[in-house]
Parts: sequence; C-alpha cells; structure tokens
Amino acid sequence: MSKGAGAGGEIGQRRFSGEGTRYGMKVVLAPRESSGSIGMLRRSVGSFQQSSSPTTPPGPKDMKSGASADTGSAEAAAWTKMRRLSIEEKRAQEVAEAVKMKKAAFAMSPPKLQNIESRQLLAAWDPSKLEDVAYHLERASASSAEFEEIYCGTELEFLVTGLSPGVSYSFRLYAATTTLTGDFSPVSTVQTGAAPPDVPSAPRLLQRSRTNLSLKWPAVADNGAPITAYVLNWDKGVSGGGFVELYSGKERLHKVAEKLEPGHAYSFCLRADNKEGPSEFSQVSTHYTSAGVPSVPVAPSLVGRSS
Repeated sequence: MSKGAGAGGEIGQRRFSGEGTRYGMKVVLAPRESSGSIGMLRRSVGSFQQSSSPTTPPGPKDMKSGASADTGSAEAAAWTKMRRLSIEEKRAQEVAEAVKMKKAAFAMSPPKLQNIESRQLLAAWDPSKLEDVAYHLERASASSAEFEEIYCGTELEFLVTGLSPGVSYSFRLYAATTTLTGDFSPVSTVQTGAAPPDVPSAPRLLQRSRTNLSLKWPAVADNGAPITAYVLNWDKGVSGGGFVELYSGKERLHKVAEKLEPGHAYSFCLRADNKEGPSEFSQVSTHYTSAGVPSVPVAPSLVGRSS
C-alpha cells in the first residue's frame, strides 16, 4: 500500500471509526478503505433510514409501551368527546336562537291606561304578531309590590274595577300560546283620581253629665285628598225640629256647649269633606244626658174622709 493510501486509511479511521445508535440499532463503522466503500456505506444507511421511518402515527398496536397505548386511546376519546360537544353546543345555540326569535315575536308594548277615574280605568294593548295568543294582564299597587294576574284572554282591552282612589298602580302584560310564553312588557304606572271621603262612622259618646254631652269619632279615609272638615249635625228632639249643624272643623271630638236637659235624648250624625266634595252622612246615633234629682213632690192634701 502506498503512503497516500495509508494516510487516507488513517484519516478515514479517525472520521468514521466508532459506534452509533439509530432507531434502536447499533451501528459499527469500519475503517475507510476506499471511496467505493464509503459510498456503499452511505447508500446502505440512507436505505435503512427510509425503510425504518414511519409514514403514519403509530396506533395502539404499534406501541411497545402499555402507557403509550393508554395515552393514545385517551387522546382519541378526548377528541371524540370534544367533537360531540361541539356539535351539541351548535345545536343548542341554534335552538336558543330560534326560541329567542320566537319570543321576539311575542314582545309586547306597555299596556295603555285610559279613562282613569277614582275607582276604575281601561287597560288596552296592541295585538301580538302571532296567532292564537292569550294575553295576561297583571297589577300591583303601591302598598303591595307583588303583581297579581287580573285578566287572561284574547281581547285587546280590559276594564279594571275595584281600585282605590288616590292610589298608585302598576300594570304589565305578556302573551302566551299553549307551547311558548313571552317576556313581560315594560311596566305602566298610574295614580287613580281622588274622590270624596268615605262615609264616617256614627259619633260615639265620650262623656256625659246632666247638662252636657261630649262626642268623638274615628278618622275617615280621605280617598286621595286631605280632609278639610268634619261636619256634626244634631237633632234636639223637640217638636218641629230636625237636624241642624252643630260643629264644623278638623278635630275629631266635640263637647256640646249648649246647656242640655237632664235625662233627655239627643241625636247626632256626621259627614267629612275634602276638595272633591262631601261624603254622605253617617248613621244616626242617639245619646242621653244623665238623669237629674227628682223635684220636691207637692205636699199631700186631703181629698176625703169617712165618718
């Protein structure tokens, strides 16, 4: 062997001699002897790499480790679950959107409150865009924040009665079919008009003597307008008399100033006034002064005698 060939052999031995591992196989490189040997070695290694490289991800059967097979199965199951949930979520969104559009067709404007009086009003509303719809009207008052249903039907108006004068009321509305219920409309609020006071109770006896009577009475509902006066009438019980005014004022008690007859009956009735007008008079109540001491009797006289 020549010197150059020997040198080349030494260089090849330094460059290619040794051990290596690829794809789980131990590769031993022999000393370089010729350029043809090197070419054959490269072609052999390239052929081994091409035949050993997998073209698809290994399945559970190709896994050599039990843990790797379990991991692959879990990933596949997770992917299937995610895909199924995605389909279900899409369907749920489509259903929710359909229901939302359906409810939008049920949307109702606030009820219109008309012909407002002290004890009644007319509630009216626009028709729904759908057919075969029932309308539900609810009411709440200032004293009770809870709504209660007062009408259910297909008409487009309802006369609300039984209201109290001078009270604030709220109304709302919704439409419904046999399968779907719409949302509540915005609330309409109104205050009924004031009215004359309620009828007072009959005057009651507070105190009496032989010549005086004191009377009292409870407060009366003002029906949305403050009481301006209580008017007390009386009947002295004399022939040709009748009820006349005895007192007018805001107090709820009165002492008869006039000197009365002992043991005598006096009758009274009461009404209340506000800016809307007077109430009706109460029932009549009759009260007696205390009886006095009997007067001194006349001395007895002789009317006859027998022999």
